[in-house]
Amino acid sequence: MLGQRILFRFGLALLIPFITGCAADTTTLQRRLEPHYRAQRPEGPGPFAAILLVPGCGGISPGRVETAKQLVAQGYAVVFIDYLASRGLQTACAGQVRLDEVADDIRSVSVQLRTLPYIKQDGLGAVGWSLGGAAVLTSLGAWGRDQPPWFNAAAAFYPPCSRLRSWKNTVPTLVLLGGLDDIAPPGPCQDLLRSVGKESAVEVRMYPGARHSFDSSDQPPMMPSRNFPGKTTGYHAEAARQAWSEIMVLFDRELRGSK
Repeated sequence: MLGQRILFRFGLALLIPFITGCAADTTTLQRRLEPHYRAQRPEGPGPFAAILLVPGCGGISPGRVETAKQLVAQGYAVVFIDYLASRGLQTACAGQVRLDEVADDIRSVSVQLRTLPYIKQDGLGAVGWSLGGAAVLTSLGAWGRDQPPWFNAAAAFYPPCSRLRSWKNTVPTLVLLGGLDDIAPPGPCQDLLRSVGKESAVEVRMYPGARHSFDSSDQPPMMPSRNFPGKTTGYHAEAARQAWSEIMVLFDRELRGSK
């Protein structure tokens, strides 16, 4: 059955040189990341569209694991980019990992995924949360016009945007913001995305009653943040439903060609 999940590993023997001249650096990243891959695929030969999952600074929560299971049940392969475990860290909420470092991890996994015969070559997506969302947006400005995209569609949940730079890229992207977010307030993201411009294929969705982590079903509607004292997080069922509905429309269209 499609919903039944099996683990898969990426074989280093399948690696191909990175065409932009960064092969050695990419291979080094892959060797560091591979022991920490948390990946799943549907049953069958594929090829499957695949989604890179980039968690927030607190790491992979039970809610994110459940999200991965649901995506596999819908026919997507998934892989977590565990930038914490690969660096021997428990958290990155105090700046232990830079955004460009997480973006390099995204690049590395993307390159490796494209070598696998059961992965759809033009069907890679990325979803990031908080720090992971900011890293996904950072990735949009990290490759040139003469390079293949690291992913073909993306979604960023409540990214902290105050230090992000504008970019020019036509990868369809959704940015999902909570109106009550006091950890990554929506204002800086709205300003940034206005500077990006319509030609960059980025769309913003604002959920007025939602807080940081509004799609995390494993927490109550409002609670003190464990990682940011004095701030709040909280699940918002309707915002989460709407956000994921839009993400799946985007991914089904851009990654699987569904109209």
